[in-house]
Amino acid sequence: MNKKTFLLITILLAVPAAYFLLQKDIDTNTELSPEHYSIKNLEQIDKIFISENNTKDFALLTKDNNNVWRVNKNWVVNESRMRILLETIRDIRVKYEVDPSAQKAILGRIAASGVKTMIYSGDKLLKAYFIGTPTSNMLGTYIAEQGSTRPAVVHIPGMNGFVSSRYFTDSIEWRNKNIFNFPSENIAELRVEWPENLNDNFTIEYTGSEVKLLGPGGQEVKGYNKLKTKSFLKLFMVYEKNNLSCEGFHKRFSKEKVDSIAKQTPYFIVSLKQKNGTAKELKLYKKPIQVNTYDAYNDQGELMEYEIDKYWGIQDDEDMVMEIQDLVFSRIMKTNRDFE
Repeated sequence: MNKKTFLLITILLAVPAAYFLLQKDIDTNTELSPEHYSIKNLEQIDKIFISENNTKDFALLTKDNNNVWRVNKNWVVNESRMRILLETIRDIRVKYEVDPSAQKAILGRIAASGVKTMIYSGDKLLKAYFIGTPTSNMLGTYIAEQGSTRPAVVHIPGMNGFVSSRYFTDSIEWRNKNIFNFPSENIAELRVEWPENLNDNFTIEYTGSEVKLLGPGGQEVKGYNKLKTKSFLKLFMVYEKNNLSCEGFHKRFSKEKVDSIAKQTPYFIVSLKQKNGTAKELKLYKKPIQVNTYDAYNDQGELMEYEIDKYWGIQDDEDMVMEIQDLVFSRIMKTNRDFE
């Protein structure tokens, strides 16, 4: 091999190596420590405020005295989404700082569409930063600390993706879909009503040791199975594969549509009262056949008026309609005769 050929091969091999080392240096050369935005001790966090720069939307996530996270001091938070956010807050690492020549442009993008996140422990502000858009290769996320003019790119080591989608302000999306979570020993009274057939109504009174099944007239039902009655109460406690959860929320329903549904006669009503006085009620309404109804015809090929596998649901008379699956809630849609 002559010297010219050897030199050419050496250059060809050296260029990729040099590019790799340079790129590696760009991605890791930063004055910020890799854990600059990270909070290791998640237990100290009890409030997270997330707001959008270009809208008035926000989500206030707070942990109450029972260590239960709530959104906007109202609904219980979706545990899975809360866990993902907290793990992100703990695991994000600075990948590299944005090159000075691009800082102004990136800051402009963050200002236009970024999401501000403020993390507290009591009244102490632990971190405040703006989450921006993903990088062009979708393997990082732009970020800027509050008051800083030096944006950076963060990522989670070992994850191929971006983290911006984990910071969102839609309170309904933060909301837990579970409707009931009452340990049976905390239940004082459970009432089931069938407005179209009052003879099916019943009430269960529970003292913690004794259970009593009352019929529609308030008299104790004769010959009912007490073990079956107690077991029924356990259905209202959340545990694996037995969650009484809605399928989702109809966020785009107008107030007029919600009101029109609420004015109808409910198909089924279940209400629970706890020993501490708190109560919860769910009303189910027949859902008319929709354009996208999967099975709109009966066995005779006739178009049905209502869906048979889904209902509309309204909880505690709030202005939000839920999608309820018969497959999930048929377990509690019982009559007093089911306890014989």
